[in-house]
Amino acid sequence: GYFPSGMFCSICPAGTYTRGRNERTCLSCPAQGAVCEGGLLKLQANYYRAADEAGTPVSSSSQLSPCYNTEACVFNASTEAYSCAPGYTGALCGVCDARAGYGMFGSVCRECWSAAATWVLFTVVVIAFVGLMGLVALSPWMQAHDDSAVALKLLIGYVQAAASLTVITAGGEQLFRSAFGWTSYASASPFSLGALQCQLQWGVLARYVAVVCIPVVAVACAVVAAVVVKGVYAVTWHRGIPVALDVAAWAAGMREWRNARRPMATCAFVAFVSYMPIITASFDTLTCDGAEVDGARWLYTDLSVQCFTGQHAVTMALAVLVLIVVGAGTPAVLLLLLGRVHPTTLHDPAFANSYAFLYQGYRASRKAVGSAGSIVSRQQSVAPTTSTDALTPHVLVAPALPSPPPPPPSLVALLSPPVLLQWLRGLDRSLLWWEAAVMLRKAGTVMLATVVTDKFYQVVGAVLLFAGAMALQQHYMPYAHPLFNALEAWVLVDLYVTAAVSTVMLPAIVAPANEVHTATSWETGLKTTLVMLNLATLLLLVGVLIHQSVLFTYRTATTVQWVQRRVSVSVASLAAALAVSVSTTSQSLDRLSAVRQSVRASMGTTLAAYDGYSRVS
Repeated sequence: GYFPSGMFCSICPAGTYTRGRNERTCLSCPAQGAVCEGGLLKLQANYYRAADEAGTPVSSSSQLSPCYNTEACVFNASTEAYSCAPGYTGALCGVCDARAGYGMFGSVCRECWSAAATWVLFTVVVIAFVGLMGLVALSPWMQAHDDSAVALKLLIGYVQAAASLTVITAGGEQLFRSAFGWTSYASASPFSLGALQCQLQWGVLARYVAVVCIPVVAVACAVVAAVVVKGVYAVTWHRGIPVALDVAAWAAGMREWRNARRPMATCAFVAFVSYMPIITASFDTLTCDGAEVDGARWLYTDLSVQCFTGQHAVTMALAVLVLIVVGAGTPAVLLLLLGRVHPTTLHDPAFANSYAFLYQGYRASRKAVGSAGSIVSRQQSVAPTTSTDALTPHVLVAPALPSPPPPPPSLVALLSPPVLLQWLRGLDRSLLWWEAAVMLRKAGTVMLATVVTDKFYQVVGAVLLFAGAMALQQHYMPYAHPLFNALEAWVLVDLYVTAAVSTVMLPAIVAPANEVHTATSWETGLKTTLVMLNLATLLLLVGVLIHQSVLFTYRTATTVQWVQRRVSVSVASLAAALAVSVSTTSQSLDRLSAVRQSVRASMGTTLAAYDGYSRVS
């Protein structure tokens, strides 16, 4: 720790050291991974050293990088040897050792499941996926135009936003991750499950293509489910054994399914759900680590993938194309489709059955919120009362417009800047396009969680994003029902508060992943408060969804009961009319029979009298 200074030796200044080998000058401390105090070099644990420096003493030129996590690296202070823990390998020790039977589970490497258990999990995932798509394709709820669809969209949107917030605000904090880490699967593909990754061992290109193809596979599963279910209904059964298939009935069932616009409604639902996973995978593909490790740059979310070479170069090009077509194209298509829709088109069953899930709940005009005449407000009737109107269905009548609205501009006309600006200024007349704004907000949240890797800018960006979203939501109040405006406002307040409070905890959030941060009491209190706030929001949204679903079921049952009562009354009236007709007919036949007998008796008397007269003569 000393260096010669004239006739004496002096202690090396801060940031320098010597090894006691008669160095003429003090040596500079490595940029990171070491602390030099009192002329002594103190190497820190949880750092990764470049592979080409193995076996050489640490010096100022040594490349020491923060380890992938707190358990991935092994350090021997006496020999200054750096290595990876069992199960870890690769750059920054951030790659799970597949040859040793390890896979990535969350952010740590663990031993893979057995092949049998993995395939059981895969089978369960496939069956659940196909069953869900079959339910979407065949359930009448998809085209019921009910408020429960609005509650479901709010719940899915919150869970997907919470998944991004887990990355942005939680950092390495175990409390928040343990409570909301499961939300990451709402923005990721099913193939991100650690057990499936162990078994499949797909490359970066195959994984990305699988995510992009999820909507196509989902719609295909929905069609297959519809074909199978309609075929089962067309099968003739004898003692539990299928004996014949009525092809005509099966074809008629498929035509009915297609004519009801079920395929298009399924595509709309799949597009809504899969938007976040596709955007997340695309941004992840484009995000590479800023610093070189072992002479190369590596994918931020998968340190086994070297950036800009091989499969990654192809995947990057595909991701840019997908971001343009899906990321920007989907909101643009929604804006053009629903921002140009004519009010009369909303009453077209073909249009409503196809796209209602995307605009259900939003206001069709800037009139008072919650007005009964809103086209997209709750359209189901309430329970019949005990009055004389109990057998009369409640029909929603749209209010008469003061004047017919002008026809929407065509796509060609929108190429003209004046027409485009005039159309954009008039978008506030109808808010059916609001889902496009929600999708852009989701894309912004995902971009903060993936492309922006600096925790400080992530948190500040999230605060600004949700503050702007709150201002727009309060200005437009997009929902027809006040309940959903209040719910969306609460969700945005929750997300904003979570991001804002995280700015206070920036010292904990920006701590490197290789350092163990000991939380203070006030940090623990803030994190607990955030977890409770987000749990309350989640339970509130789930409760509203259950409540709306129960109301939908009750309304559907009430409608069925009303139809049954009407049918019963009609059948009873028809039976009474038939009984009266049969009685009248029977009486007429009896009278006819009496007349016939009277005629016969009269004819007999006449013939007898004639016969007696003939004999006298």
